[in-house]
Amino acid sequence: MKKIKFNFTNKLITYINCLLVFLLTLIIYVSTLAPTVTCEDSGELITAGYYLGVPHPPGYPTWCLLSHPFSYIPIKSIAWRFNFSSAFFASVTNAVLYLIILKLTGGVQSVALVVSLLFAFSTEFWEQSVITEVYSLNALMIALCFLFLIQWEYTQQKKWLYIMGVIMGLGLGTHPTMYVLLPIFLGYIVLQLKNKKEKYLNFLITVLISIVVWLLTCLYLYLASKSNPPVDWGNPETIHNLLRHIFRKQYQFMIHQYPRSLSRLLKQLYVFYAMGCEQFGSPLILFLVAIGFIVLFRKNLRWCLLLLFASFTIGTSATLVQNFNFDKEWLSIMSVFGIPIYMFYTIALGTFLSEILRITLRKPIKRFLTVVIFILPLIALIKNYERNNFSNYWWGYEFGKNILNSLEENSVLIPYSDHTTFTAIYLQEVENIRKDVKLGIKYGYFNLEIFGPDKRDYFKARYGEFPLGRYIPELVGWLIDNTNYPIYSEQELKVKCNTKGKWVPAGILYRFQRENEEVPPPKCYWDKYKWVHIRAENIKDLASSLIWLQIQWAKARDAYIEGDIEKARELVKKGINIYGEDDVILNNAGVLCAKYGDYALAESFFIRGYEINHSNETIKNNLHRLKKKKLGKIKM
Repeated sequence: MKKIKFNFTNKLITYINCLLVFLLTLIIYVSTLAPTVTCEDSGELITAGYYLGVPHPPGYPTWCLLSHPFSYIPIKSIAWRFNFSSAFFASVTNAVLYLIILKLTGGVQSVALVVSLLFAFSTEFWEQSVITEVYSLNALMIALCFLFLIQWEYTQQKKWLYIMGVIMGLGLGTHPTMYVLLPIFLGYIVLQLKNKKEKYLNFLITVLISIVVWLLTCLYLYLASKSNPPVDWGNPETIHNLLRHIFRKQYQFMIHQYPRSLSRLLKQLYVFYAMGCEQFGSPLILFLVAIGFIVLFRKNLRWCLLLLFASFTIGTSATLVQNFNFDKEWLSIMSVFGIPIYMFYTIALGTFLSEILRITLRKPIKRFLTVVIFILPLIALIKNYERNNFSNYWWGYEFGKNILNSLEENSVLIPYSDHTTFTAIYLQEVENIRKDVKLGIKYGYFNLEIFGPDKRDYFKARYGEFPLGRYIPELVGWLIDNTNYPIYSEQELKVKCNTKGKWVPAGILYRFQRENEEVPPPKCYWDKYKWVHIRAENIKDLASSLIWLQIQWAKARDAYIEGDIEKARELVKKGINIYGEDDVILNNAGVLCAKYGDYALAESFFIRGYEINHSNETIKNNLHRLKKKKLGKIKM
């Protein structure tokens, strides 16, 4: 790799441009920043970061430690401060990417500026930069590794390897992506080493530093859990629980959740990498990226292979581990794993653009091309602005607050969706809203803490520390039999109890009505809901469309019960029209309709879902049962 010599003027320009990238992107991010808690993991992560707790596996210790200081910002809400931390990490990432591209392109300032801004305004990275999530920090760790790798290649000074070792260790505590990239980085370093004992010693020291730093981040999980914070997922106070949490044993079911085949894998990889077409405002930019890799192949073979292999390995490993389905929710989950890959794409694009400017000899043409390439980030900014403008996003906050405020005093709520569970955790623990409500499920398994110390230990010995889903009917049944808590759930559960009773509609939820127990009528709950921001015209992302769907279908359920078939049908379709069609949602719509005897509409949904995905066995079974007139017995 050719070393770039910077004079004072060039250094000053570099510092100014680097600061410009940071400030410009930070201003854009802050202007589109979510004002409060959003959906999905946001509420859980904010609460964990605020109290230095333990979020979902693998625990994200580096993120918790680095985001926590932002909670002391003396303005706005706690949620806003953590959202700002994502914006800050993202802006630093963009500045680091500017330096990477500058070094790889031989000091072409304009190209480094353009390409770093293009990545900053890419769809997925921008979205993750305005909400509380771990992905902007993950991108920063990866970018820093590449920067220090370049510095080491330039100088062969061991200090850059050691610093890179620290970053890799922190990266292991940030997101599992670093598990994939670590051996790639180390392999690349080994290939660059000449057969000298001192250099291999430096390499081994780098590996040791990475391991030690990673173990220290893991120690955080143990110490945090010892303090019993409000979010203490997996209770990693023993070596067994700690390893279980770090290596995501709770999610290992996903490996075997869906069938595997070569054709399915190839389709998954195609779908995953095709998401790149949506990132930069125009699919044409991916064509330029491809040319960029060709140029990089000719100019810097090692880095071309490094970026291509890293891109392939990240995508393939994420696909193999998740074995994702092709419905909208799964695709939304998978979309964030492509962020490092899109960063690599922009590095290749920078190589191509710098080469174009370098071979252009006539200054007027070069100036014209320089102006033209600045259009690229502008296209991405304009195209992606509305989609990623979360400045008026109140869906998670408003939905969670309405759910909690509609419940009776000292209720037990059994949530099944992330936007209900994690938002409730945030509202209760950070904003002190309805702390009397007990969450039956907080961490994907039943929360034994609601039983008190004696019964908690009894059930722990009987069902294990992390009760599986099949034990929930018995645990809820015990609450029904032995307490007078009002029991609410997002789903109708089959409970094992001695008390006679049934699930009845309770607004968006269900409430278990014990025999001879008076419960509020369904209308009472709907009257308590105050929808200010939750409107069709404010739908921004998949989570908000899912909340909208949930509300419409709850209304449809009530309409079916009241005998208003036409209204129920209209509400079912109203939810689907906003959310969109996939086989999973159409199957659920069919089950809802069939449950209340609307067989004709149910069949149409099942057939449409089967047309989308012929391998969906659940839809096949439901169609078969429908034909046998047994749908009345279906409980979903």
